Amino acid sequence: MDGCSPTLDTNSAHDRLQISSDLRTVTVSRVSQGHLHHPHRFDYWDQALCRESFSSGQHYWEVDMGCMEPPRRVGVHLDWDGGLLSFYGADSMTLLHSFHQTFVQPRHPGLLVGYKVGD
Repeated sequence: MDGCSPTLDTNSAHDRLQISSDLRTVTVSRVSQGHLHHPHRFDYWDQALCRESFSSGQHYWEVDMGCMEPPRRVGVHLDWDGGLLSFYGADSMTLLHSFHQTFVQPRHPGLLVGYKVGD
């Protein structure tokens, strides 16, 4: 199984998203970041895709949610050939959700970033 750490695609990031220089952290801002127009850029939801795509094999990565609500880190397991995508509470490996799908095109991990209540 591939224990990758996907990097964010700055060309897909919504204009309110700030991407770190190492392409591994995203934060949302209430103001425009002045990103240049790109045909892959999201223009409605505050989201971004990763640069890597998967078209076979098994892959696992973790996402730090950056908040104090459990689960703080979510593990993502993609079994391309088995058609299974699963999400886990990374600290306890408790299954949060999974679904079966026959994948026919490469899959890019993506993130949807939201505001905390009160922001």
